Amino acid sequence: MATPPTPAAHARQVAPTCDRTTGRARQRDDACPGALRLHAADDGALARVRIPGGVLDSGQARALADLAQRLGDGALHLTSRGNVQFRGLPADCGADLADALTTARLLPSAAHERVRNIVASPLSGLDGHGHRDIRPWLTELDRLLCADDAVRALSGRFLFALDDGRGDVAALGADVTLLASVPGAGPPGAGSGTRTAPGTPDVGLLRCGDAPHAVSVAAPDAPRAALLAATAFLEAAHEHGIRAWRVRDLPEGAREFTRRVVRRLTGAGLPVRADDVPVALPAGSARPDAAAPGTVPYPYPAPTPYPRSAPASDDLARPGTTADTQTGTSADVQRGAVTDAQAGTSADGPTAASADGPPQSPRTDKYLPEPPYEDASLVVLAPLGRASAAGFRLLADLADRAGGGELRVTPWRSVVVPRVPADQVATALAELRAAGLVTEPDSPWRGVSSCAGRPGCAKSLADVRGDAAATLRAPDGASAGVPHAAATPLEGTGVEAGHTALPVHWSGCERRCGRPTGDRVDVVAGPDGYRVTVVHGAGAAGDGTPEESPVSPAAPASLVSPGSPVPPVSPSDLAATVAAARVVAAAAGVRQTDE
Repeated sequence: MATPPTPAAHARQVAPTCDRTTGRARQRDDACPGALRLHAADDGALARVRIPGGVLDSGQARALADLAQRLGDGALHLTSRGNVQFRGLPADCGADLADALTTARLLPSAAHERVRNIVASPLSGLDGHGHRDIRPWLTELDRLLCADDAVRALSGRFLFALDDGRGDVAALGADVTLLASVPGAGPPGAGSGTRTAPGTPDVGLLRCGDAPHAVSVAAPDAPRAALLAATAFLEAAHEHGIRAWRVRDLPEGAREFTRRVVRRLTGAGLPVRADDVPVALPAGSARPDAAAPGTVPYPYPAPTPYPRSAPASDDLARPGTTADTQTGTSADVQRGAVTDAQAGTSADGPTAASADGPPQSPRTDKYLPEPPYEDASLVVLAPLGRASAAGFRLLADLADRAGGGELRVTPWRSVVVPRVPADQVATALAELRAAGLVTEPDSPWRGVSSCAGRPGCAKSLADVRGDAAATLRAPDGASAGVPHAAATPLEGTGVEAGHTALPVHWSGCERRCGRPTGDRVDVVAGPDGYRVTVVHGAGAAGDGTPEESPVSPAAPASLVSPGSPVPPVSPSDLAATVAAARVVAAAAGVRQTDE
C-alpha cells in the first residue's frame, strides 16, 4: 500500500537557499520509515508504527505482538520516541501489515501515519506529580493532526512533546513542546512534586525547538496551539524556499520562529501572554529517566517535594531516585516506591527527602516498606529496546488483570503497566523478570542503548548489540556492568558513591542512529575496533555545540582533551573503558586530562 501523496501547498519546496550558519537546508525529503513506508534492511524490511504518547490498550499490544511473531523477527523494537518497530519483515507484507494495524485502530489516518510523532510524560496521572494529567492534550492533539491536510507535509522526524510539568519529555529536544504549568510556577520539574490544587487555573507553555523562552496559552487551547506551531513551521520553510525536517533547520532560528508562531496564534484568536516565559530544562548530564524499572505507588500518597536548595548528594541518586546534579532537584518520576527485586523490598520516595536531609541507603531507609506491596504502576525495561512477542503479550495480560487494560511505551524503551493491585505486584514482577524484562532500578542495562548493528544494517561495522551485552556480563555469566548509580566509591577515580552513570550508546558506524539527547558516552565501531568518547555540552535538548572527549584505554578513569585523536580500544579493555567513562565523566562534570 503506497503512502498517499503529500499536499502540494508545502511539499513542492525549491532548492536550498538558507545561510548554513543559522539554518540547515535539507537536500532531500526525509526517508523515515513508517507503517506504510517500509525500509529495506539487511535482515528484511523494517516498519515503524507511531504510537502517540506511547499509549496502547491491551488488544493493540497483542496485535503488535502477533504481527511481530507472524511477519517479523519475533520481537518488538522500542524506539527513543516511544514507538514500535518491526524488523525482518517480508518485502511484500505492506498490505497485510496495514490491514492488521487498521483493524487494531493503530492507523487512524493513512495519510498522517508518519507525522503522529508525540511523546508524553509516561507517568502523568499515575504518580501525583506534574501540574495536570496531559492525556486530554494527547488525545486532542492526535485528533487535530489527523484532521489537518496541511500537516501531512511534516517530516517524519518532526516531534511534539507533551510534558505535565515534571520536565521529563521536555528534555528530549522536540520541535514543539507543551509544558503544563500554573501562573507563577517555576521551571519544569521545580515544585512539580505536588498536584495543582483543584480549581487552580493552569496554562500551557509552548516552546519551539531550543528557544530559551516559551509563550503561555490557556490550557484548553494548548493542543490547537501546538498544531498551529507546526503549520507555522511549514509556512516558514516554504517562505525560505528550503526543505526542513526540524525547527533547527530553519534559517530564522528558534527565537524568531517563536515570534512567527505568536503571530499565528493571535491571528487565530488564541489568547497569548505577551511577555516571554523563561524555560529552564534539566542539564544534559542529568538526563531525566521516566523509565527506571520498579514500581510507582498508586494512589500516590501526599508527596513531600525535594527542596530546590538540596545538594546534589549521592543519596538522591540511589535506586528509586534520580538526581538533577545541576540543580539539586529530583527528577520527579523516581520519587515513587521502586522495587528492589532481589531483596523483595521497595524504596518509598515521596517522604524520603525532608527538611532533615536526604534519605539513607535504600536497604536501611526507615521509609522502606516490607511486602505486601501497595497498589503500584510497574515500570519494566526492555534490554536494548528489544521485547519478545511473548513478553509483550504478558504485559497485555498484566494490564487486563490490573483492570485498566492499558500500557504506556516510554521514550526510554521501557513500558509502564498502570495501577496494578497490591496483591498482584510480587507475582507480576517475577513473571516479567522470567520473560527477560528488567525490573531492578539499579540494573546495568539501564541507560544502555544501541543501533541495530549487524546483521540487520549493511552500514554497521560490528554486532553492537552482542558486544554491548557482552560488556555487561562477566565470564561466569554474572552481571559485570555499571549500576545506574555507583554503590561505593571507585578507588582512584574521584567517583563517590551515588554518582549517576551517563547513558551509553553503541553505534555500528559514524551515523550513530538512535543516539540519545544530552550528555552521553558514545561507543562507535570503526574498521579497527571501537572508539569511546564522552559527548558533552549539547544540553538536554540537544542545543549548543557538543564536544567529544576521547577516552584513553590506557587510563580509562580520565578523558583526553576534545579534538585529540580517538584511539581504538582493544576487546579486552572495552568493558572496563566503557564502564569507567560512564561514571567518571558523570561524576567529574566530564573531567579531562591532556594527552
